[in-house]
Amino acid sequence: MGIPSLRLMFKKTLSILLLCSALIASEDESDIRHIPYLMRSLRVEDSINLYLSHYAKEGQHNFEILQQMGTVLLEQGMRSDDAEMQLLSIFGTNMAHLSQSVDILEAGIFSKNPMIQIASIQYLGTIQDDRCDELLIKAMHSEFLQVRLEAAYQLAVRKHKVATGQVEALMYRLPRPMWAFFPQFFAVIGTKDAMIILRQMIEDPQLGVRIEAILSVANHQRDDLLKSVRSHLTHSNPAEQEASIHALAILRDSKSIPKIEKLTKSSSPNVQLAAANALYHFGNKENHKFILEQAEQEDLFAISKLGHIEEGKPLLAKLCKSSDQQVRLNSTLSLLSHHDPVCVPALCDFLLRDNRDLGFMPHHSIGRSSIAWKVIPSLQQQAKIAPYDLQAITIALREQMLRQSIELPEEHFFKIAQSLFDRRQNELIPMLVRLIENLNTPRAEELLKSIASKASDPLARTYCNLALFRMGKEGPYRDNIKAYLKEGGKKSLIQFRPLAPRELRVIDSQFELTAEENSRLLIEACMTMADKHDEECINTLLDLLLTSHAKNRFVFAGILLHAIE
Repeated sequence: MGIPSLRLMFKKTLSILLLCSALIASEDESDIRHIPYLMRSLRVEDSINLYLSHYAKEGQHNFEILQQMGTVLLEQGMRSDDAEMQLLSIFGTNMAHLSQSVDILEAGIFSKNPMIQIASIQYLGTIQDDRCDELLIKAMHSEFLQVRLEAAYQLAVRKHKVATGQVEALMYRLPRPMWAFFPQFFAVIGTKDAMIILRQMIEDPQLGVRIEAILSVANHQRDDLLKSVRSHLTHSNPAEQEASIHALAILRDSKSIPKIEKLTKSSSPNVQLAAANALYHFGNKENHKFILEQAEQEDLFAISKLGHIEEGKPLLAKLCKSSDQQVRLNSTLSLLSHHDPVCVPALCDFLLRDNRDLGFMPHHSIGRSSIAWKVIPSLQQQAKIAPYDLQAITIALREQMLRQSIELPEEHFFKIAQSLFDRRQNELIPMLVRLIENLNTPRAEELLKSIASKASDPLARTYCNLALFRMGKEGPYRDNIKAYLKEGGKKSLIQFRPLAPRELRVIDSQFELTAEENSRLLIEACMTMADKHDEECINTLLDLLLTSHAKNRFVFAGILLHAIE
């Protein structure tokens, strides 16, 4: 055979090899494109298994395909008629920080379920996108009032150009007594038009509207309305006087001091108390005597005010031992504000749940400028008949007390922490472990390691392993979290805590979806793995997507998208 024939044969062989290679590549590419298609067809297991086969062949992850898989799954969840699936998809979308988040959340705005609408609005409020403004305006037409109020608040926070008009229009559709919800919105917006409306509300015929308008001026530091508030000191209604005194004290209006001094002689104890407290904070320290006298007579509002008066600590220490639960609770909260360890025995009594099943409920003074807390026995029974969620409010107050306890001397904080672990106070364990982790002292590490090795309390044990893993401590902590995810992630459905209405959120807690304790642990463990952004964490999340409860997949999809960002 001659050289020309050999060359021709070589060219033909090369062409065949190249064609085969192209066909194989085309087939592989077709397989990859089939993965998102299977996900869109709700064949989730087939989609994931095909991706895992591709991963085993290639030896590396394809982030583009993973993103398509996660995004498609979240979109499918939002298109579902199942409210749980929609809620979990919204939660997952928020964790993913997708560029397509607005498209997914848009479906939530048009849901028939008010909870889905509210959750979508909350997360839309965190995204800076012009489309979010359009969707919030559409949400103002919801058939549910609570949804409209949430959308109005988000528009106000964004100071949107139509916010004033939208809020005002909603207000005029409601009975006048309900206008009391709206002064805070206009105060947040803060534009010239909004301030005109707020000034008018200070003079509204409805007492409740006037009081809320005055308090909103104070809470949002609108000192441009000082003159309007000051004029209400001379009004005859004690509730109005109390609110005005409180507002002027917050705004540091020294011109009002002579009028406030006259009100210390008022016939209303609430007005007297507000005036004495205001003058004390203006620098007239003698006025604490009246507050002490009222507190000694077990006035709960006076006891509450002693939390900001140094001279009240000895009396609070005495009241902490009172046989009256209401007095003991409020004096404990005030003493906790002073970071005084004398309150620790009483504090543990209210932090620890027992067979009394105690709950807590805020109680406002007539002018709504002061809050005292009331103890409610048999919370489970009372919650069934209460018009608001007592359980959500109780959990929020307990968490607030725990957060403040970190300011106590270290030995006393660890005494509280040990009591909570020993008594398995599961609803407080997530926050407790975070507080200990943030301390990051040798004693904190020692306590976390001690609980992490306890077999008898799986929730606390896993939380402590998670904290030690985040802290980068040497030990089996990463492997323990992987083992927990392998077993725990497949069992239970992720669930959320009850949500307290915005108007009842009188303490420092966010208005957002919060997972209950076991669900929260699962999510935190996944997010901790995802924050590592490594191959092992992606493999773990894919395993969870394949084997977990079907509804949990929407949350894991969001976490997977976070892991590959």
